[in-house]
Amino acid sequence: MTHPPNGQNGTWPDLSAVRTKEDFRDALDKLRELKNLTDRQVAEASDDGSGRKLTTTKISTVRKQYALPAREFVIKFLCGCGLRTEVEQSPWLTCWERLRDDKPAPVNVQRDEKPALTDGREDANSALPEVPRDGKVPSPEAPSGEQASPGTSPEASQGAPPDAKERETPAQVPPDDGPASPKTPGGKETSPGDDPPGAPDRARTAKAVGPGETGRTPLKEGQKRAVATDRQSGSQASPPSGSTGGGRKPSARLLKALAGVTVLLVVAALAGWAWHYKTVAYDRLRDAKNTQEEKQKFRKQHCGTLNSSLVTVAGECTGVTDGSDGAAVFGDDLKPVMTAIGAENRNVVESGDYVTVAFLAPLASKSANSLTFGQYVAELEGAYTAVEEENRKNSRPKIRLVVANMGSSEKQWAGTVGLLTTMKKDDRLVAVTGLGLSQGESVQAARALSKADLPMVGDLITADGFDSTGTVDHKGAIDGLARVALPNRDQLTALSKDLGTARRNAALIRTGLTPNGSKDLYTESLNQGFQGIDGLEKNLDASADFRFDPRGGPGTSMSSISEDLCHSDKKIDTIYYAGRVKYLPDLLDGLATRSCHTEHITVVAGSDTAGFDPGTKSLHVGDAPITVLYANFRNAAQLRSPDNPARNLYEAFVRDFTARHHGQRFDADHLTDTYWSLVAHDAVLTAATAVHRAGGHGALPNRYAVGNELFALRNDAVAGATGHFGIDKNGNRTDTTRVVTVHQLGHALPEAPENDS
Repeated sequence: MTHPPNGQNGTWPDLSAVRTKEDFRDALDKLRELKNLTDRQVAEASDDGSGRKLTTTKISTVRKQYALPAREFVIKFLCGCGLRTEVEQSPWLTCWERLRDDKPAPVNVQRDEKPALTDGREDANSALPEVPRDGKVPSPEAPSGEQASPGTSPEASQGAPPDAKERETPAQVPPDDGPASPKTPGGKETSPGDDPPGAPDRARTAKAVGPGETGRTPLKEGQKRAVATDRQSGSQASPPSGSTGGGRKPSARLLKALAGVTVLLVVAALAGWAWHYKTVAYDRLRDAKNTQEEKQKFRKQHCGTLNSSLVTVAGECTGVTDGSDGAAVFGDDLKPVMTAIGAENRNVVESGDYVTVAFLAPLASKSANSLTFGQYVAELEGAYTAVEEENRKNSRPKIRLVVANMGSSEKQWAGTVGLLTTMKKDDRLVAVTGLGLSQGESVQAARALSKADLPMVGDLITADGFDSTGTVDHKGAIDGLARVALPNRDQLTALSKDLGTARRNAALIRTGLTPNGSKDLYTESLNQGFQGIDGLEKNLDASADFRFDPRGGPGTSMSSISEDLCHSDKKIDTIYYAGRVKYLPDLLDGLATRSCHTEHITVVAGSDTAGFDPGTKSLHVGDAPITVLYANFRNAAQLRSPDNPARNLYEAFVRDFTARHHGQRFDADHLTDTYWSLVAHDAVLTAATAVHRAGGHGALPNRYAVGNELFALRNDAVAGATGHFGIDKNGNRTDTTRVVTVHQLGHALPEAPENDS
């Protein structure tokens, strides 16, 4: 293992210990941490000479993915961490190639270590004394510094200049085994560095076998004892049988024995190699199978992707994506808009000068309890249209849109919002738009985002107090929350004026729960308005107050309630409906078939009635006159009318909505079937306006700067598809009285109720 350079703490990543793709990604992240770098700093310094850099989004995505990073990514990441030379990058790329080819990690053994024999025997060379580093073995009889190198005469050594001696690299020759200098057969005493007559030149032998090797055949135990006995007696040891010393030839018996041993060794080596190959092959197959199974399991849990920010729950895909995980990840109905989002984001990220805005919504309606009726498709298309419009302008920074799905009925709000709060830094998240419907889950989501200091712009939330004041649930302020929809109180006030001053007898049909049993703040707010606004409250008949629980199933007792109205003490001519449009068809069916169905009745409802089909049969029964009233923005025909002072803004939105979006087209009917595309567009446009105002100061704006500008949008600063508007101190739009419009469905209203005194 190598160690970090001076001035850095921690242990440098040990690439020899990297076994899996996850280990490799962890090693890259550890390198970044040891360098004390953020993802943004790595991205900014990641140009490897190609002119292209990594993005923080790419780094974050690779960190979450299961697969091995691409080689180009690794090189750029290493450059971003300061490892720019080939020498510095080589170990990392070698490790990367090993993992790519699924090769085992190299065994890290020190050069000077010798593996111990498993049967407890010592290596025959282990008893040899250490050889000096210069390769010179001093003679016991010669003073230090006067011994000639083996294979070199003393005269030659003495006559050579000092620098020549230093340049020489004599072969390393181990000393002899005995303490005394043996003698040759001729009686001449030899030093341990000399060779006996007839023996090969040890200098040449040492050079042939290489430094650090003895070039000797290990002696058997019996031969060691024989040599030791000869030394003790002072005689020259005879060469062992079979050696070439003294000119003796090896016997045929010894050669046969050596041949047999060689064959056994070769067979054993082949068997060992075969066993090793089989084991390695089996391990690789097992690891590959396990890896494939893990990938399949991961994909199953994460919407068929390798993105851990997407989670499959009860058959639905929830979580956060930037469009790079597939166009159908949230369903086929969203494929066109998700394709466009992915393409637009790629262009924006490539520019480098961008911030991220999230769109948070329940983008699913598979559950029977869903309140969205598929209108979320038009909603997301409207949100994207605003982003595309703003990115075409000559303004900075560009907007990158990420989509955050809370699932049907917003059940998975907590996990999705938790992911968004982690995107503040590396993903440059500066605002969240959308937020879903006016229900308890949305309020909890808004409070969590507010705690993370993320500015918010709601598109559909209309419940009174569901703004920065937080009075919707009386649990304190929700700092940073603004909205572009019309509050319920403004809607009901307009309806009370439209009903006139004539006396009416009104029944109240209400609920305070969603189909999941959580608080429905939208219907609670309607109930409070019906009972609190003077022009409406005066008409209420206290004996005709009906509450229903949407968890009761289809119909939710609407037929029974409708029939009860025929038997009331007073003749009921008006119904205040504080419920969701989801249950309105059941109520109208009950009214059309009640025993007193020939008597005209007026139903006053909330703004979500804009999503109701005006061609519903129960509204057009000849002998059962029913009129439905609700207040909201102008409808498509009214927005196109010359009477609309902001007609040009709406028509520009329609052109942009119906144009091609990176090869995709949105259904034009989504502009008339629902108003959700309008408010989603204006919510994202409001956030983008704040972003561009904050970006006008030069630096890339953060969420605090965007929040400051959001609540400074006064004097019709936002040119929305619904008209010009601003944001007041509580986060509400400033033009509600100008744009709120009363709509009528079914039969015409009678000029005066029959019970008018």
